Amino acid sequence: MERGGRWPGDGVAVLGVGLVAVGVVAWSALSPPLGDAVGACCLASAGLLVGFRAGSRRHMRVPEQAVEPSGDAIISLTREGAVVSWNPAAEQLFGCGAEQAIGRPMAQVGLHDVTDRRRAEQERAASVAREQAARAEAERERDFAQLVLANAPIGIGVLEGPDHRARMVNPRTVELSGTTAAKLLGRSIDELVPEVAHVVRPVIDRVYDSGKPAVLRELAVPLPNGTTIYADVTYAPLPGDGGKPAGVIYLAQEVSDRKQAEAERQGLLAIAERARAEAESANRAKDEFLATLTHELRNPLAAVRNAVITARLDEPRRERALEIAWRQVDQLVRIVEDLLEVTRISRGRIQLRKERVSLATVLERVVERVRPQLDERGHALSVSLPSRGVELEADPARLEQVLDNLLVNAAKYTAPGGHIAVTGEYQGEEVVLRVRDDGRGIALEMLPRVFDLFAQAEGTLDRAECGLGIGLTVVQKLVELHGGRVAAFSEGPGTGAEFVVRLPALPPSPPPVEVSATADVVAGRARVLVVEDNVDVADSLAMVLELFGHEVRITHDGVAALAAVHTGTFDIVLLDIGLPGMDGYDVARRIRGELGPTTPALVALTGYGRDEDKERSRAAGFDQHLVKPIDPDMLGPLVARLAMTHETGPEPAPLH
Repeated sequence: MERGGRWPGDGVAVLGVGLVAVGVVAWSALSPPLGDAVGACCLASAGLLVGFRAGSRRHMRVPEQAVEPSGDAIISLTREGAVVSWNPAAEQLFGCGAEQAIGRPMAQVGLHDVTDRRRAEQERAASVAREQAARAEAERERDFAQLVLANAPIGIGVLEGPDHRARMVNPRTVELSGTTAAKLLGRSIDELVPEVAHVVRPVIDRVYDSGKPAVLRELAVPLPNGTTIYADVTYAPLPGDGGKPAGVIYLAQEVSDRKQAEAERQGLLAIAERARAEAESANRAKDEFLATLTHELRNPLAAVRNAVITARLDEPRRERALEIAWRQVDQLVRIVEDLLEVTRISRGRIQLRKERVSLATVLERVVERVRPQLDERGHALSVSLPSRGVELEADPARLEQVLDNLLVNAAKYTAPGGHIAVTGEYQGEEVVLRVRDDGRGIALEMLPRVFDLFAQAEGTLDRAECGLGIGLTVVQKLVELHGGRVAAFSEGPGTGAEFVVRLPALPPSPPPVEVSATADVVAGRARVLVVEDNVDVADSLAMVLELFGHEVRITHDGVAALAAVHTGTFDIVLLDIGLPGMDGYDVARRIRGELGPTTPALVALTGYGRDEDKERSRAAGFDQHLVKPIDPDMLGPLVARLAMTHETGPEPAPLH
């Protein structure tokens, strides 16, 4: 202002009547035509405050005729700030007359300089703006953090206080818990996860005490719906005053899928391990089986060889030697039959021919067959059946096989002079058959595997008694094919054993009607052609057939057989399948094709007894299929029946 010019700004006037007027104030320098400003004029517009600040009336005087009628307050001041003029509008605005104002400093009259205060207000406004900007930035950061928490794929929360109460939980935590946020907030760790609080609490306490994070792997957390989730949970301290944690933040990552995958992997590994163990066990069983089979075959073969040598060299002992040879050959046949039977059963190629069967009749035939073995060891056998009889629908041959195996097994594992008991009875709709002995018994660990193929009790070198380990497997499979079940019982070594077979029952038959007995059919003499490349087998078959009174001729190949049937007349041709050059199937087809309706009955001789082998024989034109070695007691009647059939002309008997 000293250099001239204008200064606009706000002004405050303290009015004499106790009021404060605030307005826009404009100050203008009052200058003479030449020289520095001698005062100032202050104008308060809009009826608020107007004034002049003048240097000296002597130097600059505001005309009274200009300010008197003005409606604005016009005041003139000296350079020192003393009032030199005061118009009526100023009197009215400030409540102070001219005589009181003129000569006094303006500050005493009521007009104050507000520059410092205005500057402070501006600084305060700037500070407020900065605070607002910082607050807005903090709100943006808070909103971003809430966005992250709301969308985080892991559970996040804060626990506070000595009992670790939930201060904050994010939506993923609520989702994992299977409940609501309201039911989580404010709850202690004992209330949040009561089932695992004893595991979690010490970990959180350790985080509080050490100030270091801790991790719980695959924590199992039961949920209200009854399911269980697994989570990897990390606990970390939240900084607080004095270096002590103000709380603990947790991060929970659900790993249920990983846990399940790991469990599945472990399950597969366990399966693989069991399979490996079973394979090793099966391999050991196979080795044991082969060793036992070798032993089982060598013993009867050695006995047969010795018997044959004795029969050749010692005439008085020939009968005894032949008896030994026959018994041992029968044992060899049983071994081979058992092996074939296991193969047929394992491939599901057993076909049952069921009929109404009397248990007493079947048991009688079985006892008759095993009696020599029982007598040899001095076993006492008792059989108990209901007086009304026990009947069931079964394949009689297979049922005999079951009982035969159980009796032979009991005899084998019962010491000489021991006791074997067989009982049969009705229990509801079942026939229950029990075979009990007081022999060696079965170890408890062996009971679950006693029906397994090749299963052998461990720790014994007595192969003469342990057998091949297939008889009980055959029993179980045949019983199951009949719709029944079998179980083994024993209280351990030295206590004996009991095998219980349960089969569907039939009601007892009514008393039979007596009929007059008919005479047995007397078979006629048959003309038989034996075609076998093994000379010894051919000769032995011929001798057996001749013992039954049949006429026999032998050839050793297919060409000779074809020539024989064209030059001779035969009722039956026993034809080996495995002939050199032209096999038995081709020979049979040639005979059928060349002789037509005059073809003799054709019987296949083979070492193969599978169902597909029998079907192939039938397709080639055979009437019967016999598996080597052939039982002489069966061969004689069969040839007689076929001879009679060939003469009378009915349909051939079915293949067996």
